[in-house]
Amino acid sequence: IPYHMIFDVKMDLTRKARLVAGGHRNKHVSSHVTFSTVAARESVHIGFKLAALNGMDVLCGDISNAYLNAPNREKVHVVLGKEIFGEEFEGHKAIIVRALYGLKSASAAWRDHFAQFIRDDLKYSSCRADQDMYYKLCERTNGKKYYSYLIIYVDDILCIDFEPRHTMNAIGELFCRKPGSVESPKMYLGSDVRKWEYQASDGTISECYALGANSYVKEAIKSVKSQVIKYNFEYPKNKKYGGSPFSSSTYRPELDDSEVCDADQVHLYQNLIGVLRWICELGRISILYEVSILSQYLAGPRIGHVKQAINIFWYLESHDRTLMVLDPTRFDILWTPRGEEESPESRAKVLREIYYDADNPEPPGMPPPYGEPVQMNIFVDSDHAGNVMTRRSHTGILIYLNLSPILWYSKKQNNVESSTFGAEFIALKTALDLAEGLVYKLRMLGVRLEGPGRVFCDNEAVVKSGSYPEITLQKKTTSIAFHRVREAVASSKVLLYYEKSSTNIADLFTKVLPKHK
Repeated sequence: IPYHMIFDVKMDLTRKARLVAGGHRNKHVSSHVTFSTVAARESVHIGFKLAALNGMDVLCGDISNAYLNAPNREKVHVVLGKEIFGEEFEGHKAIIVRALYGLKSASAAWRDHFAQFIRDDLKYSSCRADQDMYYKLCERTNGKKYYSYLIIYVDDILCIDFEPRHTMNAIGELFCRKPGSVESPKMYLGSDVRKWEYQASDGTISECYALGANSYVKEAIKSVKSQVIKYNFEYPKNKKYGGSPFSSSTYRPELDDSEVCDADQVHLYQNLIGVLRWICELGRISILYEVSILSQYLAGPRIGHVKQAINIFWYLESHDRTLMVLDPTRFDILWTPRGEEESPESRAKVLREIYYDADNPEPPGMPPPYGEPVQMNIFVDSDHAGNVMTRRSHTGILIYLNLSPILWYSKKQNNVESSTFGAEFIALKTALDLAEGLVYKLRMLGVRLEGPGRVFCDNEAVVKSGSYPEITLQKKTTSIAFHRVREAVASSKVLLYYEKSSTNIADLFTKVLPKHK
């Protein structure tokens, strides 16, 4: 295969040169040889949250020329030229023995090589729920046990420990780290990281972490402004902004009858949506619903869709100091009955007599839990028949651990539901699926869970149907979601609470809200 040199000037003006292999010319590489994983986004949120909850420190680091540390998986060679290796070696064949950049299997080779070092030398165990998040049982000088964590995203390392520098030094003994990269994180995977003071339950002032996308958004807006001019679009110039991601809270993309985009405009639109989706991943969830419904038109957008995507960037520019605080404070609620209403705990106890075989077993291989416990709080909502063309509903979910937002979800439902009741139950079932996955991850990380997850829903009929044993199923179309929810309540996985629409946070993910909301 061929090879070439790539020269670059980075954002901080440092020069970079890299020898790159023409791996695309190697046609005989199986997909399983190239597959490589990275840590999930919620794993990063959990890591920062656990650090603040247990009073641990966080250090980040970056491996220099990471791939070159790993042996190559492919059998390939190059024919040397005189430009790099000199005239005496011109025409000779050289076997590539390291995972050179450009090879199809380079990322997977590095991932497995580094993972083996973490397991064998550092004695960390890989979490079964996220293979790129590692934990190790440690003991402090006072005899108290705790878990140290490593989160790996290719060559970016996040170490969470009371003495994280010891682990970072051990990694540095074998792998070359980028100068100055081992420090308390200021930016990680595109997110701005800030320390944030909060008042703990005992009244003391402690520190947690806040994540933001301000730096990424600032650079993205610069790029967008130059691109929209190139494609004959206008970037909004009005300094006074209305406060909604769309130009109007009544805008419906499915009703947009503007001209269909040409090939170049489609390419622009796809780039804009790709950037916006990553901004949502970084925590700017105020645009999550708008980006979700615009993403449905990636194959054939209209001019109006492009203008609304540009408008979202204008909204972000007008709200450029947003941070998401991963607050470890407990979320204590005082449930007050309305009339003779029974408590969620009492309803679950009676429901358990109907679903007598419903169980909430601990997963096999779960490490013993240590550290401070966490609560799970789930806000769920749906917009019944929100799409006026297809009449499909839209689901919105926001999951907190204590007061830390960890996971967010906004997506059109797969089927048309004929009633608000059915749409809400489908949304509730989806929320349970996400919550169970998050619970499994926490358990496999040795995190102690405090009681059942608490689900807040703004449909009173759904809350009663999901937790009152005397209510029977009236619509067979929702039978799976109906029994799925009731079994989860009976097995103490979750408790259902009624939350008014005006205070249900998940409302943000199901409809375009006006400025005051």
